[in-house]
Formats: sequence, C-alpha cells, structure tokens
Amino acid sequence: MSVVGDTDRSGGLLSPRTVARVAALVLTGSYLFVLYDVADVVGSSRELLAVVAASFVVATLAARLVGPRLAAAFGLVAFVAGNLYYLSSVPEGIAFVLSMGELAGDTLALLTGLSVLQMVAVDVWVLAFAPAPVFLSWYLVLRGYYAPGAAVGGLALSVLVLTGDASILATVVGVVALFTTVGFGELSARGASLGRGDAVVLACSLMIVATLGFSAVPGGAAEPILPESSPSSLEADTVEADGELQVSGSVDLSPEVRFTVESEEPAYWRTDAYDRYTGDGWVQTGDASEYDGQLEAPEGESESVEQRVRIETEARTMPAVWQPTEVSGVDGLSVSAEGGLSPAEPLAANDTYAVTSERLDVEPETLNDSGTDYPDGLEERYTQIPDSTPDRVVEYTDDLTQETETPYETATVVESHLREEWDYSLDVPPPEDDITDQFLFEMDEAYCTYFATAMVTMLRSQEIPARFVVGYSEGERVDEDQWVVRGSNAHAWVEVYFPETGWVEFEPTPPSDREQVHDSFVEEAREDADTEMQIDTDESGGEEWTPETDAETNETDETEIDPGEGDGEQVEDVLTPDAGNGQVDRYQEGEVDIGQLGDPVDLPDEDEDDDPTVTPELLGLGLAVVAGLAAGAHRSGAIGRTRHAIGIRWQRRSATPEGTVERAYTRLEAVLAREYRPRRDGESVRSYLETLSLVGLDDRATRVGALYERARYGDGVDEEEAAEAVSLVDAMVGERTPVLGRFR
Repeated sequence: MSVVGDTDRSGGLLSPRTVARVAALVLTGSYLFVLYDVADVVGSSRELLAVVAASFVVATLAARLVGPRLAAAFGLVAFVAGNLYYLSSVPEGIAFVLSMGELAGDTLALLTGLSVLQMVAVDVWVLAFAPAPVFLSWYLVLRGYYAPGAAVGGLALSVLVLTGDASILATVVGVVALFTTVGFGELSARGASLGRGDAVVLACSLMIVATLGFSAVPGGAAEPILPESSPSSLEADTVEADGELQVSGSVDLSPEVRFTVESEEPAYWRTDAYDRYTGDGWVQTGDASEYDGQLEAPEGESESVEQRVRIETEARTMPAVWQPTEVSGVDGLSVSAEGGLSPAEPLAANDTYAVTSERLDVEPETLNDSGTDYPDGLEERYTQIPDSTPDRVVEYTDDLTQETETPYETATVVESHLREEWDYSLDVPPPEDDITDQFLFEMDEAYCTYFATAMVTMLRSQEIPARFVVGYSEGERVDEDQWVVRGSNAHAWVEVYFPETGWVEFEPTPPSDREQVHDSFVEEAREDADTEMQIDTDESGGEEWTPETDAETNETDETEIDPGEGDGEQVEDVLTPDAGNGQVDRYQEGEVDIGQLGDPVDLPDEDEDDDPTVTPELLGLGLAVVAGLAAGAHRSGAIGRTRHAIGIRWQRRSATPEGTVERAYTRLEAVLAREYRPRRDGESVRSYLETLSLVGLDDRATRVGALYERARYGDGVDEEEAAEAVSLVDAMVGERTPVLGRFR
C-alpha cells in the first residue's frame, strides 16, 4: 500500500506508524463509547455497531483504492445524508431546517450543554452521526495524514463534550489519543525510531495526571483534597432536575414552605414527567411549546378541579393537579412535552396563579377493560428501556406478573409488591449501575425515586407504557380547601397510560413510612430556634385539619392484593391500593386470579465484599503515572544506564561456553574502563591488561583475558573454563560496584 505522507515503511508492531494508528483507534473509541451508551439507552446499540464496522471496512478499502479528494467528498456526502436521514425521521423535520432561527437555536442549545439524549429521535441521530467521522478519520490515518485524521476525530469528540454527554475520562482519553496520533504520526513521517516518542508519552502522561489527579485521587485520612459534599436534597433531584434527572444516593429534605394551595380536592401537585430511562437516571425528550390559552383534557371522563397557588419562595416550576387545561396569572408560560408548566421568569414570593385541571374520574373496571390499542408512537416511546438492562429485571417482573391478564392488573400487582416488600429511607448508597437492578436485588429500603423508577422499568419490560413523574405530595392540610406544601413534600411517582382514558397515577412508594420520615424533618426544623427558613405560615403549625366526616368516610372495607402470598386461589372483591392522592379509587370487582408468585429471583448474599473498587479514573491515573515515569526515564537516559549497570552486575549464560566467556570479558572491560581507562583503538586485549597490571590490576583480569583470547581466536574453551571466567568477573565487579548507581 502506498501511504501518502508517511515515510515509515517498517510496518513493525512497535513502529511509530503502528502507535499512531492505535492511538487513532483509541481516539475513535473515545467518542464511539459515548455514542454506544446513548444507543444502548434508546435501543439501537446493535445497529450502531453494524454502522461503525461498515465505516471501518469502507475506509480501509478506500485507503487502497481512491485519493484524498474523492474520499473527502464521500465523507461530506455521508455527513449530509446522515443529517437529512435524521431530519426526515423527526416530525416536521424538513420544515424545521427551513426555519433557520429554530435550527440555529437548537444547535446552540446542543453545543452549550443540552444532552443528545433529550433529542426525540436520538436513536436515528446516533446512526446518522457516526459514519462520517469514523470513515474519514480512519481513511486519513491509513493514508498517513495523521494530523487531519486526528482533527476529524477530535471534532466528533468535541461535539459530545459540548453536549455534556462525554465523561471526563472519555474526554481525557480522547485528547491524549489525539496528541499521540499527531506526535507519533510526525515521527513516522520523518522516518524516526519509536524511541524518539518519549517526549510525546511524557507530555500525554502529564496531561492525564493534571486532569484526572484532582478527581480520581481520594483525599488523605487527615485532610481530603476537596471538602466532603453533603447529600443533595430530594427536591433538587426531582422537581428542580430540569430535563435531566440523576439519582444521587442519600438525600436530605427541606422543611421550608414552597407554596400554598387553595383547591377543591387534595392531590399530588405535579410539576413534570420524564419519558426516557438511561439506567442511571431520567431524561425528558421533546421541545416545550408556548401556552396558547388552552391545554388538552384527558381522553377519559373527568371532573374539573380549581386551584389557586401562592408562591412562598422563588419557583421555576408551577405545580398543578394533573391534567391542567387552563392557567391564568402568569405571562410567557411554556408547556413541556410531558405537560409540565414553567414560567418564562422565576416566580417570586407572593406571586399567585390559578389553574383549572380536568382530573380523571374513571372506574377501575374501565381501566381493566382498556386493552392495548395505543396511539401511534406512544408505545415505542414509553416502553423504552436500555439494551443493557439486566435480564434478571425482566425475569423478576415476568414471574411476579405471570398470572395477570391486563395492563391494569399488572400495574396494580407491581405497585402493591413494591409498597409491601421494601421500606422507606432517605439514607441509601448511590447507584453504581442500573437503578432498577440495584433496587430490586441489592436494596431493602429506598426513597420515592427508586420506587418510581423500578415500577416504570418493570411495567415497560411488560410492554406497558409508563413514565416517571415528579412534583409534590399533598402537604399539610390547614383548612377544608387549603394546603401548605414544603420542600419536604417533593416526591416522585408513576403514570401509566390506558387507551381512551389517558395517564393514570400510581403510587409505588409506601405512603405511611414516607410521611413519617418527612414529618420528622419538619418537626426538627420547628424545634431549631436558629433556623432562618420559613417552616410555617400563619395557618400551619397546629393540629392538621380534618373534616368531621373523615372518620365515617374512611371506614371502608379494604382488602389489598398481596402478590407474595397468592397460591392460585380466586380472590373476590379486591380493592387495590390507591395512589395515595385520591385521584382514582382503584378497585376491581369480580374475580382476579393472583396466582402462585413464589420467590421470583434469588437475592444475592448480604455479606458480599464491600471493599471499594478501583475506579476507571484511578486506574487511568496510575497507568499515566507509570507511563510518564517510564518515558521520563527513557528521555533522561536512566533506562539505558540502568540496563548497562544491570548487564555489568549480572550475566546470563550464553548458548556456548565461548559466548559466555566473551560476555564475561565485556563486563570486565566496562568496569576497568571506568576505574582506569578504556581500551584504545588498535590496542590488543593482552596489551591493555598488561598496561593496567602495572598500576595495580591483579592477575584475575589477566586470566580472564587469556580465556577470552582462546575463546575468540584460539581453540575454544569448555564449560568449566567458562564458569571460571564468570566467577572471576563476578568477584571483580562485586568489589568495584557495590552500588549500581555508580555507573552513570
């Protein structure tokens, strides 16, 4: 193959050209791993692997058959065609291109931190984005244009860095690989040896250490590098997540009053929902729209609920009963793709707004008879789970719901199972991998984010559309139609879609445990005289208001489904747990076969090794330090000097006695050269040793010299004589080199 711009023809495994190509592959891998994670979330990982493999094959063939101009044109065509393919898959995609203002705005949003996972058709975007940079960068590297090839790969990585999807580790690896590609590519172009690349390795190592050193190295026992961060608040992780929700482990609650509500009915005050599950969190896809004075009502029968909300602290969201249809009191209102309300500017304390909501009023038997005739696109969007979701999650749900016959039965069984089998706690370890998998098989307590995530994932594994919802629970009731809602009421729950009805709320979190934990935060804050937070309003702080009729209306004969105790018998007049907010009194009349559920999956032993694992960042930092030290030692000549010193001090035997004697003499001469003088050109071994004997050199050196002459020029030596020569030299070297460092 003719490699334009590359004079390195060695083709060896350790040539600069090989290192440059491997580095180019690492650079490509740095952004492909990010793309693969995205493709895994949206279910197109296999397609991405096929597209990438085809791009590499085409690039390899093109490097042999076509010139750079034609290849560049092909790469440009692939890029344009990929983007047109993506736009054709997006609703109104071509019209969107023609609207340059919207196109520029969305492009700017992506390049300033908007994750590609928030794009509706990101599965198509990934497949459209990958081929052009993979093909063009690999083609250029194979042709010997290392800097342009690295630039193409670096540009692809930069896009994912700007969107915030590339991790620190992926970014550092990619940048180091870019410089390595260019540095060793330059050595290859000049025909230099691999040994000249120590400066490149040293620079890259310093880059890695400087970047990862602050994030990968834990602080010492006495003083950490960075102060330990306190747990984030549940409210920040849910209500204030703003498009991307990450589960962070342990959380705190804020007892401060957020808003008060005058409403005809108690409810969960919904702020937004998330449709895309990433395995470690949630993402909301789709664009927000401007509120035009009217919002859609649910498909099923509903009743109007009027609410008037007064803000107590600054707010960026507008809680409301689901499903809001009219809003007044706020200008510049936007509506998210999942129906969340947001003001153009944050609302200040004492701001008020009014909402009219249409709240579903349907019987559970209606939900049970809804069927599975979902609208186009809805099932695909709301049954998505990552390709990497562990099989045992699906198997667990299959076993749990094996006797259910409708989506409604499945949803109620999963909801009841989660409420009954797990406890509530805010103190939990952060997720290390898939949240649902960790919750189901490694945890026995958690808070609402885990419960809701698990339920949505489990339902989606059964092809039932569900989404993750955030907002606030009812709060403290201070009058017949008034509630005080605090930050501690931040909550997450589930909505399940039923045809011809709409989105119905489900509550998988144990309500009594949650209320007890949350109330304790408020009581502790009230007892803290130094707090500057607004814990109460003029109406709150006393005994919670309850109507006199509560005792009578609450005397309802309820029998809950217990999926853990079913044995196949017919259960009559079952009343499943409601959502905890009174939206739908879900019960089921008639007969429901609960079935033999048993123990779906063997849980892991509790005494597993809890030792901390080595993180990728820490491993990368360690490898960078080792590589940097090695490159620095090579650059300074320390490696060569060390090898020379070791070669003098210790000798390995040769294949023949003659070779052994020759190596022994070479060691001896190196020692004598340092202690006395080197042997001059043309000076014989015998003459050299006789001259040194005049200044004190003993007869052992003369004996070794004689054996050397016989081995090199005479009739040879035997094994015994070879061993003698080695022994004599070992003794003389040991006397003269007590420390290897003498040979500098």
